[in-house]
Amino acid sequence: MNSPLSSSRIEKQAPQLKFIDYWPRVVDVIRTVPNVRIALPAVQGQGFASRGGNPIGVSMTGADPAEQDEVSPVSPDLISGTYVGLASDQVVIDYELAQDLSVAVGDRIRMTSSAGNSESLMVAGIYSRGQGRGGAYVTLRTGQSMFAMGNSVNVILVKVYELFGSDEVADRIQSLVPWEARSWSREFGMFVSSLTAQAASAYLISAFSLIASSFAIASVLIVSVLQKSKQIGILKSMGATRSQILRLFTLEGLVIAITGSLGGALVGTLIVYLVSLVRQPTARPGEATDEETARAIALLERVGLGDQLVKHPDTMSGGQNQRCAIIRALANQPKIVLADEPTGNLDSRSGDEVFNIMREMNRENGVAFIMVTHDDRLAQEADRILMIDDGWVHQVGKYEHRRKLLSSLKEG
Repeated sequence: MNSPLSSSRIEKQAPQLKFIDYWPRVVDVIRTVPNVRIALPAVQGQGFASRGGNPIGVSMTGADPAEQDEVSPVSPDLISGTYVGLASDQVVIDYELAQDLSVAVGDRIRMTSSAGNSESLMVAGIYSRGQGRGGAYVTLRTGQSMFAMGNSVNVILVKVYELFGSDEVADRIQSLVPWEARSWSREFGMFVSSLTAQAASAYLISAFSLIASSFAIASVLIVSVLQKSKQIGILKSMGATRSQILRLFTLEGLVIAITGSLGGALVGTLIVYLVSLVRQPTARPGEATDEETARAIALLERVGLGDQLVKHPDTMSGGQNQRCAIIRALANQPKIVLADEPTGNLDSRSGDEVFNIMREMNRENGVAFIMVTHDDRLAQEADRILMIDDGWVHQVGKYEHRRKLLSSLKEG
């Protein structure tokens, strides 16, 4: 199974022929089957990815990006780059593979299929599903070329409207085409059994709860009738018949039941709403949340490092590492940042960009920066200047600081 959303796959049964040659006609036939939502022709197989070093094994899928997003979405899991609109010389890989290869969007890697064909592809996107290593996605034409399939495919992914109706869909497809149709529920029987067991447990618990509630309601009604025996006697003395008394107490019980149900529903809704307001962590301890990741990426893009998200520090320049260090300090939105020579390894242009970000963080978020610097030009931009002379720390104005600077230059 490629995805929980993919209900079936169609493959050629004969082991000596694994291609589906006339797949457009097969797709048209599959789409006529009730409950079928999408039929996606694709090429799937194993291969290797490399960039100068040892190759790393990876599963490859070649399919139309827009339709692939409908069957097993890739675009929602992208952390950089794009998937829809993928070109024939591009590939989308998962985050772990990008880390292992030390590549980012825009870099080129070599993909080699199990058929022995190799191509140099540019990384167009990097995604992460948080479920271990994923696969590499290319266009259908690229997949056909790399696995030497000509115009054929080797799998058709089918998405259905009713997930648990995939067995009937697979049986119907099997009777219409000469290829094997596999249902996800049959391939993953243990998973389906666990879902069934959970559903049965839920129904059993609900049944016992209903029985217990019924006994409790009956007990309350019996006590209520006993307590109202005096009122029943008065009604009988007034000439009320048994049916009239029954209707009266039935209506009274119905009003109480409706009022209690509405009150319980309102209280329950209020409790659920209040619980939903409690901020829950979206990641395990030690892992960044989605919000933190998005904030870090936005900051990196502001300093021109948006294309360096998955690169190792030893593959980056000193200035890039310096900017990363500053962004790392700003990512958690601190109130005070202690910066020792924040622009020491940067050229004047990069230094100005970093200082502008610090200035924006100060004005927009109230972050205070305490800097130690020998860059007098940077010191002139600070709101407050402290100098150390002969072991004494004293505050100076910008004019005095500039005068001292000129004086030291003349003496030098």
